[in-house]
Amino acid sequence: MGKLSDFLKLYTPDIGERGTIITDVIRPAWEKIDNFCKGINEKTGIASATKAGIVKIGKTMKNYEESGIDVILGTSSNEALEGKKLAEILGIEYGGLLNSNSQKYAGVSYYDTANKSIFKCIRNTSINYADAGYFTSFSNDDLLMKLENLIQNLGIKKIEIGIFQFSAPSSIGNTKTINFRNRFTKIPFLFVSQTTYNKATDEWVAVQTSGLTNSNFVARHAGGTSDFTPNFYYIAIETLD
Repeated sequence: MGKLSDFLKLYTPDIGERGTIITDVIRPAWEKIDNFCKGINEKTGIASATKAGIVKIGKTMKNYEESGIDVILGTSSNEALEGKKLAEILGIEYGGLLNSNSQKYAGVSYYDTANKSIFKCIRNTSINYADAGYFTSFSNDDLLMKLENLIQNLGIKKIEIGIFQFSAPSSIGNTKTINFRNRFTKIPFLFVSQTTYNKATDEWVAVQTSGLTNSNFVARHAGGTSDFTPNFYYIAIETLD
């Protein structure tokens, strides 16, 4: 007796088996092959801007299971990133591709294939391009460029924000040298949170600074509770020439 193939279950007769080869074997086999190819074409031939490959954006896991498509969720290569995780990364809901005629909603982000960038929708629309009246750039590079332009418009060449703490316990008069992470070209303007107060324990510390150079400054425990060692914050700014 013949046997069935593993995947399509095509019947392969044994040598000498009785029957009509065309009617009993070839025709059923070709019908199965044709139906299989038709099913693949239905899944891949209708891919559009609302679909990625053969997986339609917005399908639930139940839909995936019913369609027989294997989907592995995760953050590694060849794994699908679910919408909730993508929204956590972006800090805003992700709505899919911008370059489609589907409705876009204010407050939702969309990916523009033309600019290879993510845009945030600011007004409801169905247009399929990144019009400045409806979208604002949201990608890291765009945000960085905006920040750099803002800093330059303020006349700032370089800025460093840092944190320091005296070694515990710290007594009044103790000093600590704070080194900048990157040396400034010239001596920067320095702003330090000079007093810190803990309302719960009624403890406080004041700090003074001196010896400011383009690479460091000296902080001094100037007053307050000797065993209270909170964090102090500083901002060093170098202006444009």
